[in-house]
Amino acid sequence: MTWQALWRRMMLRNLKMYVGYLLTAAFAVMMFYLFQSLGMSLSGEFLTYRRGNFLLGVLYVTQGVIYVFAVFFVFYFHRLLIQAESQALGLLATFGMARSARRRLVMLESGFLGALALFFGLLAGIVFEPLFMLASSVLLRLPERVPYAFHLAALLRTLVFFIALFAVEGWMAARWATRRWPKQLFAAGHAVETVRRPSWGKGLLGFGLLGAAYGLAAVVHPELFRRADAAGMMTFGSPTFLLWFGLMGVMLVLAMAGSFFVLAEGLRLWVRRRRSGRGMGAATLLTRARLSAALRSHAGSGTAIATLLAVVLAATGMLASIQMMMLLTTVYESPIVVQMAAEEGDEAAHGALDRVETRFREALEAAGYDLRPTVPLRLLTGTVPLDGWTTADEMDRVAGRFIYGIDVIGRSDYEALTSAIEQTVPLLNGKYPKVPALGPGEAFAVRTFTDPKGFENLPQTAWPKQTGEYTVRWIQAQDVIDREMGGDKAFDLESVPSMKVRLIGAAPTPARLMNLSRFWIPSATVFVVSDETFEAMAAQADRPGVRFEGRALFYPRWQGSHPLINRLVAEVDPPGGSVRAGEIDVTTLPDGYAERYRYAGSILFAMALVSLLFALASGATIYFKVRERARSDARQISTLRRLGANRGTVFRAMRREMAVYLFAPLALALLHAGFALTDWRALLILTGLDQYREAGPIVWKAYAAVAAVMLFLYACFGWAVSAGYARSLWRKGWERS
Repeated sequence: MTWQALWRRMMLRNLKMYVGYLLTAAFAVMMFYLFQSLGMSLSGEFLTYRRGNFLLGVLYVTQGVIYVFAVFFVFYFHRLLIQAESQALGLLATFGMARSARRRLVMLESGFLGALALFFGLLAGIVFEPLFMLASSVLLRLPERVPYAFHLAALLRTLVFFIALFAVEGWMAARWATRRWPKQLFAAGHAVETVRRPSWGKGLLGFGLLGAAYGLAAVVHPELFRRADAAGMMTFGSPTFLLWFGLMGVMLVLAMAGSFFVLAEGLRLWVRRRRSGRGMGAATLLTRARLSAALRSHAGSGTAIATLLAVVLAATGMLASIQMMMLLTTVYESPIVVQMAAEEGDEAAHGALDRVETRFREALEAAGYDLRPTVPLRLLTGTVPLDGWTTADEMDRVAGRFIYGIDVIGRSDYEALTSAIEQTVPLLNGKYPKVPALGPGEAFAVRTFTDPKGFENLPQTAWPKQTGEYTVRWIQAQDVIDREMGGDKAFDLESVPSMKVRLIGAAPTPARLMNLSRFWIPSATVFVVSDETFEAMAAQADRPGVRFEGRALFYPRWQGSHPLINRLVAEVDPPGGSVRAGEIDVTTLPDGYAERYRYAGSILFAMALVSLLFALASGATIYFKVRERARSDARQISTLRRLGANRGTVFRAMRREMAVYLFAPLALALLHAGFALTDWRALLILTGLDQYREAGPIVWKAYAAVAAVMLFLYACFGWAVSAGYARSLWRKGWERS
């Protein structure tokens, strides 16, 4: 029998030790192939509507995470396997096996395991690829289903990367094995750790370190941000910012050190406190005795697993809140479900507005949407010179004054528009200020897209906020800047038609009043005037680029209307470019909402798959750490059989022991992530932005969802592994007996 045949027989006999490695490596291969294939499908031309490359960017980042994970896992886990096989390597060296033969043996093992992982991973990827494409289309809300197509390039990239990875790892593992003498290999296989009594001091130190980390996260870190932000010291690169940022690294180090001491000492103290005594069953005594001897050897891997899972949990909660903020910001930026705009006075555009409105209403009603009455829009854009406004931006200075762009709307149109928005978009209910009765020449300023905290902090002279008289000139602020920067010497701001209004009050709203349009960029400030004053202003502002009209459509369940709206917009609205005479502009809330939802779905979809990969890797690591003690465990079970222990006692002891190995790191991970998200939640609240506060609850929902999934997976994994391992030990113990 050759050395290679003997080694293959040993691997087959110890096949269960390799199961975790093969499963996780094959899953990494499958994920890598699927994301490569999905990226190639999305980069094609099948999507009739795709804005930007955000989704492709998320896929590339996920592939990068899989790159890093695969490299770390293959190198780390196979090194553990080689160390477990070091006794057999030492024995072969003692029998006269040359170093070159040992090198080939280890490289053949690495190649064999890598080939198995590649085969099963690619097979699973090819089999599940159609289902993966369908799930991606649904979860990412893509406008079209991703077509299934076999991508040879994805297969070749996967093969090249993982063949190179397994080859390099096999060479390094073979180098490690051949550079050691037989005595060193035997010592690595027989490394026995002296089990000493747990230390009360180190155990209390571990809990103290965790308490310090949690106190920093829950109290000190957010309080530092609050005080620095209030004092205006929280700027990027400032010493206060560097201190605040550095505290995150301190919290991470404290949490990791505390986790190690809690697992190595604190948990052993709890196990040993009643290792013997009345009222304890045989299974409990056996579990406590085994844990008190083995917990210290699991402390390092348990700390790494707790940190890894905490990062996954915290990142999921943070990303979920960020994506929810993106969705809320979309609603705040585009509150009108369907907005159609045109320049007032353009008869061709006015007729187009009527035709497009009719087309939209007929199509939406035919699709089952209950449309509310159309809200007509009329808007004037102008500028307000502000004397005494101090700013460093000299581009806004014209004729020795500073100008500020505003929009003007009639009070009746304002009330009809805000009422329709609040009825259709519940998120914006109560967000718009109530405008008091206005007399001739009076105005009320509404500061849009501004939270109450930001409104209070705005300087009195930074925008039309103070009550008093203002002169509104009928020209867009950007037009004034363009003329001045273009050197138009003949331009005189004083010659532009104007009207004086008296501002009687001002209030903020976190949302805009109208959507962005190709005709105008909504100004941050809207002057609401009486209907009579608006008509007088409209008659005076008879010049291009100042008067606009439009229609606003509202209907419930607008979130699901994106595909239909997308087709209707493509029919009536030319893509991009400047608007020519007779043309109109259509902007919709479902369009932006679906795009942001797709962004959120892509990140969370990738995060869920990466979390599953990390959970599988952590479970495989714990499984290997348990399996490497199989020989000594078999001797213990054989002794217990002679002493009268039955099968049920052994099975209960194994289940409890596996539960501690799995759930102790998971419990620490839940605590770490919980306090990290507490810090994050406080940061969102302290910013004062309305959409940030609204997004806060999603942090805990995402955290609870991922935690529940991990608890379920760990429970299933622990039950299956403990039952199989206990059955194997019982059989081996019976054979020894």
